[in-house]
Amino acid sequence: MADTLLPAHQYQGLRTEDPDGRFDDQAAPPRGRQQFLDPPSWPLTGQEFLRITAVANVAGITVDVVTRVRKQNGDIARTLRRVTPGGSRTATTLDVNIGDGALLSVIARSSSGVFGANLCFVALDLVIGQSGEQQQFVGLASGYVGPTAPLFAPLGLVQDFTDGAGAIRTITATVPGAGAEVSETVPTGARWELLSLAARFVANATVANRFFSLTLDDGSANPWFRSGQIPTATTAGQTVFLDWSEGMNSLVTQQGFQNGLPVGNKLAAGYRIKTSTSGIQAGDQYDQIQYCVREWLEV
Repeated sequence: MADTLLPAHQYQGLRTEDPDGRFDDQAAPPRGRQQFLDPPSWPLTGQEFLRITAVANVAGITVDVVTRVRKQNGDIARTLRRVTPGGSRTATTLDVNIGDGALLSVIARSSSGVFGANLCFVALDLVIGQSGEQQQFVGLASGYVGPTAPLFAPLGLVQDFTDGAGAIRTITATVPGAGAEVSETVPTGARWELLSLAARFVANATVANRFFSLTLDDGSANPWFRSGQIPTATTAGQTVFLDWSEGMNSLVTQQGFQNGLPVGNKLAAGYRIKTSTSGIQAGDQYDQIQYCVREWLEV
């Protein structure tokens, strides 16, 4: 006998056959309505701690972390914890005992301080046991947060520190002494993509020809990139402005020189950005040095 499809209203009150016995008598939902499942939750025994790890590259950021736990009696307990990571790119960690029940949600976002994309990274983990005996249980979520870019758990995004678009930062560099080259080291806990470098060079009265190039190295004497040397000489008493930018062609301007950087260059902590000036004299001076970098936190 062929199967017969009944109209939807005739399914109401029928028993759903299930060989595993998982279902009981059910009625089909009325038309125009939907059935929603309970939100996903994570069971807790009371031995778990929520570990909040926050890292920032600017000072003054505060991270608010709100948890929602359904207790065994059915009540919803909401808890707010605040973490202030500081701006040294060093991880700040807080362990929170969130009790037993079912973990419904964790939301982390920056609530005060300097607001901007990709300035603060947060990781949310469940760990088991007291201090000294703790064992990481599961990573709930991790990623960069902002006031309008929260991080959700337990079914949230899991990012690495070096994922994402990175934060665009402009940095005023240290001015070297007279006759010295520009040298900038990528700080601990950071990964940079050098987008551009601008500087002024003032030649003293010593008669000599100066030629400029830029090198990127791994912190040792082994450069992995050398820009082409600008072919036009800078002579005694001249002031020129130098610019290196990703994808830029070599160009002589009325005020100075422009040259290129490799597109998508990545500089790990300890890598250096250095000028190399052929013919530099003791009284020559670099100043007005400004970098534009794309920065990721790397902890």
